[in-house]
Amino acid sequence: MYKNLVHFKKKYYFCDHQTIIYSPLTTQMKQKLILLTLLLTCIGVQAIEVGEYMEIDETPCVVIYVDETGEHGLVMSRATVSYEFATKEAKRLCKEGGLNKADIYDYVRMNAVDRTKYNKMKKYKPAYRQPLFDRLMPLLGERGEENQKAIVQFCNDNGLILQHEFPDIAWADGLGEGWFIPGDYELELYAQLYAGGMREEHAMPKAEYYNRYRQLTDGERAGAIMRAPALRGAHSSTCKYPQCGFRLMTRVERDVKDWMQIFDQLAAGEEEPATVAMKRI
Repeated sequence: MYKNLVHFKKKYYFCDHQTIIYSPLTTQMKQKLILLTLLLTCIGVQAIEVGEYMEIDETPCVVIYVDETGEHGLVMSRATVSYEFATKEAKRLCKEGGLNKADIYDYVRMNAVDRTKYNKMKKYKPAYRQPLFDRLMPLLGERGEENQKAIVQFCNDNGLILQHEFPDIAWADGLGEGWFIPGDYELELYAQLYAGGMREEHAMPKAEYYNRYRQLTDGERAGAIMRAPALRGAHSSTCKYPQCGFRLMTRVERDVKDWMQIFDQLAAGEEEPATVAMKRI
């Protein structure tokens, strides 16, 4: 506001409401105005911390990355459950009075990816997937935020229904503006936080791996969100090979140690890992 005043008038005025006379601001008043503006700006800025629980666009999430300013970063949503489980849970809550009947659809939509049409039309099969990704793959990269926009635009340009072709992308899009399915870049940020990195050199004993979330978060809500991709895997929006489609992050078990890796879906089926969305804040 102060900056706009400088640009608009070249002078600084204030209004005396008793006399309705406009008078030039003194140097002392200018200094006080600047200090007040800076104070209000500082009050409005809140530092964020890795592991902090938040609810953004009514979506439970946890901070997994903070930039050098300490004011901005990346949050990860709660992982999805199966569509069937979410539907049963919504009906149960409705019967017990914890959910209105009119809100069942929104409850299921926020907590599960609807792959009904996708599975019924068998669009997960390589015979369908490869021609589609032959055209899409050149538009995709390592960063999920850019991939999300590219996929939505791709469907719009080619007359495709996002929900039918890319149900996970559609789910993230429905959470609100700015949400996206992570790419390899964001999943590696998560792996770096959770296990120190990917691949076998970052293997952990099982007990440490399963309880790592307790070191990263305060409280069960944040902890449950933080650990889900490490235990159940997560979708990536990055594609390396058209016949494989989107990549997956998973954990690998070997004796008593676990580690994370991202791999290509050489043999895809209807069973899918959990889906998480991310958003920059």
